[in-house]
Amino acid sequence: MYNYFPSFFVRKNCDQNQGFLTLVSYFVILVLLTSACSPELMPARTGLKYSFLPDTGLSYDYQTGIDSLNIFIKITNKSTIGNLQKPGSTIPYFLSRDYTRNNIYWRDSVVAVNKNLKNLPSDAAMLDFALPISKITYPSVLVLRLPQFSATQEETLLDIPLTAASKNQNFLLLDSTGQFPLFQTYINNQQAFYIPASGPDTQVTARQFPLTITPAIPPMSRKNAASPPTLKVQSKPVLPVNQATQLTSPGVYILETQTARRALLVEEGSYPALTSAAELIEPLIYLTSSVERKNLYDAPNPKLAVDAFWLGIARQDQNLGKSLIREYYSRVEKANRYFASHKAGWLTDRGMIYLVFGTPAYITRNWDREEWIYPQYDGPNAEVKFIFIKKPNTFTQNHYELVRDAAYEFAWYNQVDQWRKGTIGMIMPDAAPSGRRNRRR
Repeated sequence: MYNYFPSFFVRKNCDQNQGFLTLVSYFVILVLLTSACSPELMPARTGLKYSFLPDTGLSYDYQTGIDSLNIFIKITNKSTIGNLQKPGSTIPYFLSRDYTRNNIYWRDSVVAVNKNLKNLPSDAAMLDFALPISKITYPSVLVLRLPQFSATQEETLLDIPLTAASKNQNFLLLDSTGQFPLFQTYINNQQAFYIPASGPDTQVTARQFPLTITPAIPPMSRKNAASPPTLKVQSKPVLPVNQATQLTSPGVYILETQTARRALLVEEGSYPALTSAAELIEPLIYLTSSVERKNLYDAPNPKLAVDAFWLGIARQDQNLGKSLIREYYSRVEKANRYFASHKAGWLTDRGMIYLVFGTPAYITRNWDREEWIYPQYDGPNAEVKFIFIKKPNTFTQNHYELVRDAAYEFAWYNQVDQWRKGTIGMIMPDAAPSGRRNRRR
């Protein structure tokens, strides 16, 4: 099992040059050597390799009916679902009491998938199916094994946690047309959505709380993360049902009917995308000093100043500069989509690590934690692991806090240096540990 506290793991370089061995003795020694190499990493490789949501283009929602749980899956780019459109296509799934293979208690498949796919706006698609509530033991994890989305991807393993709160989730938010689920826990203040009435007397009240704008602190910080502030209700609007509505004032909202509730993060502008100069500067906090950011804000044209910042990193190579901009801000947008909680996704601990380190090579989940593992360049088999602990939150089940440790210092500054050198995405077998000389927080 993994240690609770973060640490770096380097597999031992096991010497298998044993001369001329018999086939039997070679096999025995190989088994012994394999078991001796990096014992702490081996157990994770035997578990289910869950997919990293920002890279899947998948979203989900669910709604409890009288005797079934209705599951809705959104596929952002329907060009990736060729296999699902074939006649007779199926999606196997199972229910487990936890995130391992050991406690699977029911297996089944979604059949005739090609007949149930629905087209959504922006070249997306939706699949919906129902689970008999009588088959579900709460809490459980519903795991869908979606077929090959690309030539290099065998399958996508999508996990949907079903907690006791899921039993009463009969409150579904729809898009502005009122035809499809909203598929997100956030909107921007220019975006309309639709609240369907679940009965003739349905009334929806909202409580508005102020936004939290504090960014995550670095993973090796010795400071304690700021305690969540006590938030006061700013307004209590009553929202109309069976028609499109908007929440024009940014904040965190709790929407309540007589029997259920949902939280909704409302951000300004084009969230989850970034468009204004201020929006483009703010996420640079993880790569820049406070002086650099002040210079960007104070520039006569801040947006041009942001372009110049990236062009300087790219050593005036415009193609590289555009590539770096595209990579960093696409990560910001994905973080906003998948890690939004009571604040924008890029401000969260998981958002911070994703912006700087990108997609983890391996991810494990449990009810109370996620573990992200990344390869590092200080050895052929070196890895760094980040542990995120799920924390109770009034507004969301998507709030995780990083277990911080001073041991992350080298990995963090080394990765920031790669961004500052414009080498993100390149193979750097001899990357120098120069980060300690360039601390930018």
